[in-house]
Amino acid sequence: MSDRTTTRLRRTAAPPRLSRGFTLIEVLVALVVLAIGLLGLAGLQTAGLKYDHSAYEYSQATQLAYDILDRMRANRDTATSTSAYQTGLNDPIPAPSVDCSVAGNTCSGNDMALFDINQWKTQLAETLPGGKASVTFSDTATGQRIYTITIQWDDLGWDAAKKALTRSTNYSFQLRSQV
Repeated sequence: MSDRTTTRLRRTAAPPRLSRGFTLIEVLVALVVLAIGLLGLAGLQTAGLKYDHSAYEYSQATQLAYDILDRMRANRDTATSTSAYQTGLNDPIPAPSVDCSVAGNTCSGNDMALFDINQWKTQLAETLPGGKASVTFSDTATGQRIYTITIQWDDLGWDAAKKALTRSTNYSFQLRSQV
């Protein structure tokens, strides 16, 4: 009987099958998962760049608003007693009558205000895409003058119709302050 048992074991015991490596389907599934992950990372990078640029433009608008406010404070008598610093959103960049940056040129307070508005609106147009600004004021019952500085510019935004990032309008920054 021992011969039969031995023979039977030999017949039923097939050599073990060794599995080596990956199948083609496993490799393709791994590549699809990797591709989806990389597309997600690319989307995050694009969104990050857009928001980074928007934050940069917003900080530039903030800096420009404080710039004209500082210029008004340096020329306080004119800023508090005249409307020389008042300008509208769609007003053109005024041409100064005197270049107040040249040593030796005599500038009145109004000349300085016109020069300041010229320099400020020029810098605004060069810094912010589609940048425009207004400076308005209101006098309080206590005799204080409150200035409102509004800056508008075009910012990047998603256009669903074009399926692309485009410049969209009406981003704005507003600062109210006493001079």
